[in-house]
Amino acid sequence: MVDPLRKPVSGEPFVPSAKQTGMFIDAYKATLGGRAERPRGRFPELDADVVLVRNDTGADITIPHGVVKIGGPLIAPADRSNVVFERPLVAGELPDEDPDWCVLQQPLADGAIGRAVLSGLTWVRIDVIDEADTHCVATAGETGFLESSTSGPGFILWKESGTGEKWALIRISNEEGAIFRLGKADADIASRTTGTVSVYKGSLGSETDSTNNITGVFNLSDQQADINKWVLLLKVNNGWALLPLECPG
Repeated sequence: MVDPLRKPVSGEPFVPSAKQTGMFIDAYKATLGGRAERPRGRFPELDADVVLVRNDTGADITIPHGVVKIGGPLIAPADRSNVVFERPLVAGELPDEDPDWCVLQQPLADGAIGRAVLSGLTWVRIDVIDEADTHCVATAGETGFLESSTSGPGFILWKESGTGEKWALIRISNEEGAIFRLGKADADIASRTTGTVSVYKGSLGSETDSTNNITGVFNLSDQQADINKWVLLLKVNNGWALLPLECPG
């Protein structure tokens, strides 16, 4: 009996049998028709540390390691069932104060698609506020660099010396720990209400306004946070809360 899987020899006529033709059709249906179950871990495109991102920030990102916020998937299982076997494709939005960001691995024009690291090691630019800072966080509206901090989802393994924008090697982790910021209330924020806070950066005693504001900050305290008075910002359950650091009045 002729083996239907025997490869043709060069020069001999290729006349596929009915069985061979049926096998070709079955293979086509299984691979392109979506019937084959692909075991996890066997395909490099399923690397969980890397995601495909479309630049939806509204502007070109010209540096090779820009920062974007991870948005929702652009192709869902309801759109195409096979998408669950592919590398996820998500929207890359302007960063905000939340920890759900990733680092691009190439410059990316507005609307273009590229690779980004969302967990693990990557190079990135960091605005080093204090050389003693050990972590980094995203800055609202900024795609060019991260900002150094005492806590956050990015752990600084190495960075260039000095302050200001520096190259750094970081490890992105989901274990961000507690995030604290210093700020000043933009207006009086009564107890158990929300308001807007201006975030300050820099070493203690030489803080400067970062020009970033966080809205919807909840005053956990029983006392009012007065306008232009220091408050401590805390990241709680994907939201921000404050504790006044100066007595009202």
